[in-house]
Amino acid sequence: MRNKLSAKDHVYYNENKTFIYAVSLKDGEDTISVTFGKGKYQLSHVQAYLGSLPERSKTLYQSEVQVDKKLTKDNVIQGTIQVKNDGWFITSIPYDTHFKMYIDGKETKIQKVNTAFLGCEIGSGKHEVRIVYHAPGATAGKVFSMIGIVGFVLLLVL
Repeated sequence: MRNKLSAKDHVYYNENKTFIYAVSLKDGEDTISVTFGKGKYQLSHVQAYLGSLPERSKTLYQSEVQVDKKLTKDNVIQGTIQVKNDGWFITSIPYDTHFKMYIDGKETKIQKVNTAFLGCEIGSGKHEVRIVYHAPGATAGKVFSMIGIVGFVLLLVL
């Protein structure tokens, strides 16, 4: 995984200063390596959690989303899931309030689950799942871009 800014004086577009990663380890591993490139870093409130899933995987991981590659693009992830028991739909996507989740076409309440990830409650049965990310400022950016294009065309005509 890599976080890299486009320039030394650039800031993340969403002013993000908190980064959350999930790293899977192979059986028997209990360490990871973190490498920093050149630069100055200020790290604070660093937390790490290590867990073992094999002994619980039969109850924890009941089913996986079958992603529809034709419908999954841009800011949308879409697919189906067969859920054995009522419970939680948990993703490995870091939680952000700009996500919307739809189960069988109906918007459902998103929640931060397992400390940092996007999830929601889900009932048993087969479901259509759709996850949509709405980037903050995207609509305003499109409007201002259109105004700029119209202004440019008017300037060319005049």
